[in-house]
Amino acid sequence: MAVAALAGAVAVPLVTRTTTSSAAPTFHFALIGDLPYTTADTAAMPALIADINNDPDVQFVAHAGDIKNGSTTCADAELQMRFNLFQGFDDAFWFTPGDNEWTDCHRASPPSPPLDRLAALRALFYPVPAQTTGGTPRAVTPQSATPAYSTFVENTMFHEECVSFGAIHMVGSNNGTDPWTDETPEQTTARQAEVAARTAADVAWVGEVFDAAVARGSEGVFLLMQAAPSSSAPFAAIRTEISTRAQDFAKPVIVAHGDGHVYTVTPNYLGRPNVTRWETYGAAGAVDQWIKVAVDCDAPTVFSHQTVTTGSTPATTTTSGGTSSTSTSTTGPAPNWFPIGVADAESQAERVTTVP
Repeated sequence: MAVAALAGAVAVPLVTRTTTSSAAPTFHFALIGDLPYTTADTAAMPALIADINNDPDVQFVAHAGDIKNGSTTCADAELQMRFNLFQGFDDAFWFTPGDNEWTDCHRASPPSPPLDRLAALRALFYPVPAQTTGGTPRAVTPQSATPAYSTFVENTMFHEECVSFGAIHMVGSNNGTDPWTDETPEQTTARQAEVAARTAADVAWVGEVFDAAVARGSEGVFLLMQAAPSSSAPFAAIRTEISTRAQDFAKPVIVAHGDGHVYTVTPNYLGRPNVTRWETYGAAGAVDQWIKVAVDCDAPTVFSHQTVTTGSTPATTTTSGGTSSTSTSTTGPAPNWFPIGVADAESQAERVTTVP
């Protein structure tokens, strides 16, 4: 099989452990998000899927949410089409919802009730809560297994070798707090109740993930969500829980998300030396790149990653010191940094720029 060309690994500056690095990473997975957005992107998705499928190292695919842009229809047929695309992955498809597929459907064309779309999304993308979808589903623990959080099939957890993985349903549009178009008083009450319930579930789930990581002696935690846990009010409770639990964990933690559409690496995230933020590529044109994550259970940093350009030699991306800092050296086509355009202007407006 043809293997996608790879760039040099990005060694993430995290807390150091006293171990000796192994000769090869323990396992790999693919990280994507905020795609496909345009009609052209949808048409190009099979090539991206094939590129990932052709990489024998990849064990599963993680998607950080936003499976379409915010203005296209949220109808059942559209969601089904997107779901069917992702089932083309040979490996497990691990997904956390984005705002574009439910929260923002009130402003889609035609508009749809957000809470109705959330119910549809849960039914479609989580048909068996105890496993992922994809060509080779893998077992997960859903938060819905806990009676107090029986609705939250999308918050899931699993463990692979030395890492604990947790999906947290936290989205753009200020975590779903933005009012809906022509919102009625009854809709305001319903929207606020959903946000409150989901935020409480997310805070509890962050704790569960870290508790499980500690109990099993994991060397790293990888959290997947749509929006960055900024310091603004709608995200504050979840941000505080991640920060507190990461400090207590005292081993490498990755906070991976989409929403902003600009590939970004932020070391010392949340003011914690063991926490690093990864923001994925996304929006129009993002189907030409994906992130290959390597986990080395014997390495001090545990996590590293490479940018893969579909069907060509990728740009090598490395981190430099400081907050939200990246640099690139190009050995192939120039990377697509996804500047603001018509297709993604609304998501760029939501982008969290308060860091760490």
